[in-house]
Amino acid sequence: MLWLLFAANIISGIAQGVSMLSIPWYFARNNHAADFNFAYAFITLFTLVWGVVAGGLVDRWPRKQVFVGTSLVQAAILLAVSSLGYATGAIPDLLIIAIFATTLLGYQIHYPNLYAFAQEITPPQHYARLTSQLEITGQCTSILSGALAALLLSGCGVEGTPAWWQEACGFSPVIHPWSLEEVFALDGLTYLAAAGLISRIRYVAQCPTRRETGNFGQRMASCLGYLRRQPMLIVFGSFSNVVFVAVSVELHTLMPTYLLNHLKSGPLLTGAAQALFAGGALLAGIIIRRLFASRSTQQAIIVLMALAGGSFALVALGSGAFLFCVFCFVTGFANTGIRIFRMTYLLKQVPNYLMGRINSVFTLTNTSMRTLFSLLFSQAYFTTGTHITVPFLIIGVYVTGSAMIIMLATGRLSAVRSEQLAVSSKQ
Repeated sequence: MLWLLFAANIISGIAQGVSMLSIPWYFARNNHAADFNFAYAFITLFTLVWGVVAGGLVDRWPRKQVFVGTSLVQAAILLAVSSLGYATGAIPDLLIIAIFATTLLGYQIHYPNLYAFAQEITPPQHYARLTSQLEITGQCTSILSGALAALLLSGCGVEGTPAWWQEACGFSPVIHPWSLEEVFALDGLTYLAAAGLISRIRYVAQCPTRRETGNFGQRMASCLGYLRRQPMLIVFGSFSNVVFVAVSVELHTLMPTYLLNHLKSGPLLTGAAQALFAGGALLAGIIIRRLFASRSTQQAIIVLMALAGGSFALVALGSGAFLFCVFCFVTGFANTGIRIFRMTYLLKQVPNYLMGRINSVFTLTNTSMRTLFSLLFSQAYFTTGTHITVPFLIIGVYVTGSAMIIMLATGRLSAVRSEQLAVSSKQ
């Protein structure tokens, strides 16, 4: 039944990606980028609260019902706004922002629910393969959504189409740019398709499951109580995701200015960088488990974090398009490799009934750091001249320092266990 889950995730994910790319493009094209950036900052701050609430919902209700319910709600919103656009000829900017917020907030409940549901229906011995498959399909979805967005938003026309093509196929390969009404309609329909696919999943739970029925405060207290009893889990969950934070800040905040001010480059290198990042990510999804087969999860993550941290430092201290392309490939590889090992570890360590809430707690720390770095690096100093290299160095130190924290915590835990074994053997 996993193929139904993957299919639903891919189908809706491609259309989600098109919507999320088309909305910023729409505001930039209409010279309202500043309004969109303000709205994006406000929505991001709201996700700090919503993320915790979403984790509680994931653990309170059956995950299958959460998938179907959220898909139907988002489909209804998208199709209603699309219908309004068709009826009136235009969609108000406020409703476009509402669609963006709906999708962004949907991510906050979708991914914790995805992993919790996958954990519930997958035998524990297959968790490593599961996380690899989710990462591979996720990267493929991102690539396809980016390509489809470029095609639909810009259109595609071929002048001088050969006569034999027209005769053989009966049409010329011309695609007119899509309006937001059409993009939202496609997105809404894919949500309906995803709900239909998820509703067909029949399964027997592969791990112990239960639902806590207290109020929200009591259920979050239960989650935090569990974390207090698992200090290594807190350290690992909080610091093992810093490369994702670093990559997010680099892609959305630093890269445009770095390419323009430091490398004196343009859109061509931007496209190449994103393609290389995706290529590194896909390669990691395919080979990372075999590459680190003889290492523990913690050791593999420490090595990959050190690799990513060193890459950020090299880009800060050096220059050149080739070095930046290597950096993009390496960070894509390291980020996806870490995500695979991290989620495999969490799936094995965290009880299924707590998975949504614990994921949301770690997402809270992730979002907080992303917001902090984005605000810091938006200061005028970092966007002037070649000062943009300084944030890369800061992030490199941040990632490397986090790897050292995990290494020290792992060493401390090993020492405590050795002492406990020594005491037990004497008794």
